[in-house]
Amino acid sequence: MKLNISSSYKRGRSFLLIAGLAIGMNSTIIPQSSQRLTGDLWIAGAVTLNNTPATSGVAVFNNSQIKTARNSSATVNLGKLGRIKLEPEVEMSLQFSNGLIGGTQKSGLMAVSANQGVRTKVSTPHVLVESDGAQLGLFSIEVKSECTCVMVNRGKATLTVGQKITQLAQGQALSFDLNGPEKVGHCEGLKASGLGKPLAIAGAVTAATLIPLTRDSISAVRGTAITSATTSQATNQSVIPPTTNATNNPTTPVKPPPAFQVCGCSFDKDGKALAPAQASTICHVGGNGNKETQAVACAALTAHLNLNGTPRAGHSQDSCGACQ
Repeated sequence: MKLNISSSYKRGRSFLLIAGLAIGMNSTIIPQSSQRLTGDLWIAGAVTLNNTPATSGVAVFNNSQIKTARNSSATVNLGKLGRIKLEPEVEMSLQFSNGLIGGTQKSGLMAVSANQGVRTKVSTPHVLVESDGAQLGLFSIEVKSECTCVMVNRGKATLTVGQKITQLAQGQALSFDLNGPEKVGHCEGLKASGLGKPLAIAGAVTAATLIPLTRDSISAVRGTAITSATTSQATNQSVIPPTTNATNNPTTPVKPPPAFQVCGCSFDKDGKALAPAQASTICHVGGNGNKETQAVACAALTAHLNLNGTPRAGHSQDSCGACQ
């Protein structure tokens, strides 16, 4: 019997080619895992995170739901991205990613500060607040039932309502309802809170400088000068639907969070090691997957781990204690 080796070979090659394509397609479709961005939450009073009572230092993730009670406040620390300060009776959905900080603000008074190179995007029932990240930004946003008031304390912002776009420069403020920008008089609440003048800080300024964890960032911005801004027309802009009503509440000073521990190291409210030279044992996992037990000074611990105990970028598998 004569075998047709050529046809068998061709059929085998076809099968291997189809199988290889299938494997390649599957590897393309399945997303590659990436490290999840995290922040940490510092509170004064009663604050809930995803409808659960929160404590200072707890980790927050993208799409976290944060709500502050009466006479309570919270500060969201997002590291290199920036910080967000929530005053009493604020409800918001936190949204952040590489190069972006913000969220959906439903009620209350909030301040968001983004480091240079980080865009800001905050949606309220009445207006969309955005910045391009070209410079350090600090924006105060107050959501009431009838309108939203926006003030630019540092940098500049673009505000969109329907087809109307308004540019606000540093020191300017306007209120917005669903019809567009309104007179500056509606921002008297922010003016009374001392948010009318941009911060004047000498030396290097970061989001952490503008919104520290140790004091009330809202009352720290002093002054009264606010001006109006001009409005231009734009096309293809969507109207942001109204959501929850809000009330106007006075600001409340924030008490410093207590000292806390990470891997046996004690840190103060500013994230400074109380015993910098003290050694902490960690398990460091290299890029090749090899584990190595290391003794790290408390002052250098944050090179491996965040202050909420989660691993930093580039150290995604590091953990407290000796390697097992």
